Amino acid sequence: MGLIDEIRKRRDSWMGRLEEHRQDDGENEDNPVTHGEKEEEEILQKRRMVGVFTRKEKME
Repeated sequence: MGLIDEIRKRRDSWMGRLEEHRQDDGENEDNPVTHGEKEEEEILQKRRMVGVFTRKEKME
C-alpha cells in the first residue's frame, strides 16, 4: 500500500498546484465582464469573416 499512498500524495500535490494556477489566472483578469465582452466581439468578428477572402496586392 505504500506505493499507492505515494502516488496519491503526488496526485494531490499536483491538483493543489493546478487549483492555485486557476485562482491566480482569475485574479489577473482586469474585469471579467469586460473580458467576456471582448471575447464575444472577437467571436462575432471572426464569424463575419468566415469565407471572406481579401485580394493581396502584387509586389513588384
